[in-house]
Amino acid sequence: MAVYTVDFGHTLSGGDTGAGGNGLREEKLTREIGNLVVQGLRKEGHTVYPIQLDYANTMVESLNYRVNKIISIKPTQSISIHINAATSTDATGVEVWGDNLCKDMCLRISDNISKQFNLANRGFKNGCESLALVGLYGLSNVPALLVECFFISNTSDCSKYNAQKYADCIVSGLSLI
Repeated sequence: MAVYTVDFGHTLSGGDTGAGGNGLREEKLTREIGNLVVQGLRKEGHTVYPIQLDYANTMVESLNYRVNKIISIKPTQSISIHINAATSTDATGVEVWGDNLCKDMCLRISDNISKQFNLANRGFKNGCESLALVGLYGLSNVPALLVECFFISNTSDCSKYNAQKYADCIVSGLSLI
């Protein structure tokens, strides 16, 4: 069995709250999906550590907390749950950031979500060049991926939201560890 960390992405208040749109808040959705991912992985017999921080003054403080916590646990795989946003309401779909070590896993998760929700599959994004940008910085010794489940700025994406189905898609994409 594997050891996972599941980062719920963003704080509930302070300097690192997530994106908002269509009456939804990223920091709340990531906790809904994240808690269900934790339950699903534990049901499969894995050891899972949820990573969540309710308040941070700044994004740097929030990211430092997450990275230090993940490094101290030394998981087999770290997963960060996010909801994408764009200035254009036309942006749509799912994408999964990671590195080449977890590219297959990223593609499975992206494919699962795309098929389940009939969303554009933006696929695998190599985060090695811009780890700080996607919130994975400092995890060079830990396999890490970041799931951007859908666009909170797109009305159609938001209308399909189902936390359990998103969690199931992520868990089944990880299940080959």
